[in-house]
Amino acid sequence: MKHWQGLMATAEGTGISEPLSLQVNLLGELLGHAIREVVGKASFEQVEKLRTLCKAVYLEDNPQHWQQVAAEIGKLKPEEILWLLRAFTTFFHLVNKAEQREIVRINRERERRSTAAQPRTESLAEAVHFLKQSGYTRDEVLAMLARLDIQPTLTAHPTEARRRAILVKQRSLAHLLEQLQQSDLTPAERDAIISAIYEKICLLLVSDEFRSEKISVADEVQHGLHFLTNAIWETVPRMYRDLRAALAACYQVEVDLPAVLRYRSWIGGDRDGNPFVTPEVTQNTLALLRAAVIKLYTKELRALREELSLSSRLLEVPAPLLQSLHADRQRIKLPEKILQLYHSEPFRLKLSYMLARLEKLLAQPAEFNHALLSPAEYDAQQFWADLTLIQDSLRAVRLGGNDRLEDLLARVKTFGFH
Repeated sequence: MKHWQGLMATAEGTGISEPLSLQVNLLGELLGHAIREVVGKASFEQVEKLRTLCKAVYLEDNPQHWQQVAAEIGKLKPEEILWLLRAFTTFFHLVNKAEQREIVRINRERERRSTAAQPRTESLAEAVHFLKQSGYTRDEVLAMLARLDIQPTLTAHPTEARRRAILVKQRSLAHLLEQLQQSDLTPAERDAIISAIYEKICLLLVSDEFRSEKISVADEVQHGLHFLTNAIWETVPRMYRDLRAALAACYQVEVDLPAVLRYRSWIGGDRDGNPFVTPEVTQNTLALLRAAVIKLYTKELRALREELSLSSRLLEVPAPLLQSLHADRQRIKLPEKILQLYHSEPFRLKLSYMLARLEKLLAQPAEFNHALLSPAEYDAQQFWADLTLIQDSLRAVRLGGNDRLEDLLARVKTFGFH
């Protein structure tokens, strides 16, 4: 690991905020270092010379500078132009990530300054507050929410052709930039974060941004899944949390919200003349989507099982939960080790039965066929019923309001088993 202690990028008066200027300049310095180390000093000097000339063109609007830029580019060999393009493309991607982090920072700052009477601009809280100020009653707002049916649709858009490998690195970079904004970092922690950012920049610099071969429908499906299983999966419960909090602040009501948001996808299923989208491709797409969301559900159930260690020795187990466990025992065989481990922890035992049913679905053949849709199988409605049973049982023992469970319920009402 390289050591970056003492590396202090400074903010410049460029018309942007100081935090954004600091991050952009830091990323620029690290990119310059990466070009020197990975590509070579000569390439770095070419990039810097052209960057300086282009900056002069922007600041001074002098036609002579344009001529100098053209002359410098005209001297370059094809392979030198390639690295020049890669350097500037990488820089623009880095700036884009810094700008996205800046939007988050500004919204967080606005959120800290907001109050119940003056919610953050462009937030769900502001929308609900507006309805309250406009005279809408609680029941009218809840009825309005019940009628909402928002369905964003994913498409295989040709302008978004970046490889998943690049998207994953850029996503990791965004998380590192977020960590770097923490005010209580030790010098060693800051050094480690900058080192990780530098490694990501080096990898971006030498990774193909686009595939050399034409992508298949299966590639497009995986590309869509990248967004569904990452940014969208993480954002959906936050949206429901914000909406619940807004209703509580304005109308003093805690409600189980209806499903106002569902995602759709044309990828792998549209019939717009693409000869490669066959019935078999659509079946496989549905199977992939189903498997992806069930894998995420199993991860959440395991995390819930870690949390819900309620003991039947200390609490009276609600009767509906006991009845459900009795029914599960008739249908599902769990390993004896699990039964012994959780014999006095009914919530963990219930979650283990649910996990077993989901894992059985994942063990089905990859093809999406009628067997997967059989009423005898575990479906989204049964999964939802089991989760709400756990929620009701927690409330019965005065331990309601589990955030992880609330988030999982929000995801199930949004995604189902698709």
